[in-house]
Amino acid sequence: MMNQSNYSLIFALSDPMAIIIGLHLPSDSCANMKIEDCFIVSGDDCIAVKGGWDQYGVSYGVPTVGLVIRRLTCISPDSATIALGSEMSGGISKVRAEDIVAINTQSGVRIKPGVGRGGYVRDNYARNMTMKTMMYVFWMTGNYRSHPDDGWDRNALPRISNINYWDVVAENVTYSARLDGISGGKFNRNLHIGCENWADGEAEETAMEL
Repeated sequence: MMNQSNYSLIFALSDPMAIIIGLHLPSDSCANMKIEDCFIVSGDDCIAVKGGWDQYGVSYGVPTVGLVIRRLTCISPDSATIALGSEMSGGISKVRAEDIVAINTQSGVRIKPGVGRGGYVRDNYARNMTMKTMMYVFWMTGNYRSHPDDGWDRNALPRISNINYWDVVAENVTYSARLDGISGGKFNRNLHIGCENWADGEAEETAMEL
């Protein structure tokens, strides 16, 4: 799809697909998609990666897998450049983002799990990100609260593992990271961050155990 007008496009259960130029792009339970060469100005997440919602997503069991995001420029003062979730109950994996520019945006990559979601976010990779005037570079919300109805499972906890960020440069940032967990949640694998050191421009690698 090329040169779309200024409204959201929602891609559900798509396999495969390539998207060039759009505005606020959610993908829900899709496989083998590419989102490339987009300039997005949005009041919501510029790219929202989803994989099913609560008990319905768990029952249906179709993940988003194999999504490639390249050469994205995002302006979204109240939301994320790339959001993983919050609907993630069928799973989100193998998302690759590179050559990303975010300007005056709330967060770079935001992971949005919650109690009742179940599912997983795993094996995701972002590199070569440039951000200017941000609230958060990395943000993980421990318990994102929104549900389709009262039938959600209070014991369904998400699993987060193998999240990697490399070659990140950020200017005028309020918080470099905010990482919130869930009591009893399985956030038990390394988060790897390789960033540009803001003080002296030297490369710096950090590994944190969630």
